Amino acid sequence: YPRICSWARVRDRRGGRQLLVANTHFDHLGVLAREQSAKLIVARLRAEAGMRNPGAAAPPILLLGDFNSDEYGSAYRTLLDAGLVDAYRAVHPRIAADELTFHAFKGLTAGRRIDFIFNSPALRAVDATIERAPIAPGRFPSDHYFVAARLQWK
Repeated sequence: YPRICSWARVRDRRGGRQLLVANTHFDHLGVLAREQSAKLIVARLRAEAGMRNPGAAAPPILLLGDFNSDEYGSAYRTLLDAGLVDAYRAVHPRIAADELTFHAFKGLTAGRRIDFIFNSPALRAVDATIERAPIAPGRFPSDHYFVAARLQWK
């Protein structure tokens, strides 16, 4: 299946600092496809972060999406090895039994995350949650729970 990564360069209105934000959805079947996607995205984001002003400091990166792989997968390890930080894990260092993000509209909670927010070290996660609130009893806006994080500039 074709997969994409969309990115945008945004600017903080108060301080004028830039941030490179990317959103992706990795393949749900192929382990190798996910691993190669992670490598390609890292290379492209690094190039994009330094492209506009070659002499200037690279803007921080925020990468989020459905990675269809948990923390034990090679794609996750590739992103960490590239220097990105799992914002949720930075706030909650111990893996819990109820971190499921893909629940197939069933409202389950036991399991692992496959949805992540990664940030470069120039940002620091100060809070992170898995948002599980239904829109009505037993009705959810997605088959995935939302991962949310509050980040600060270092």
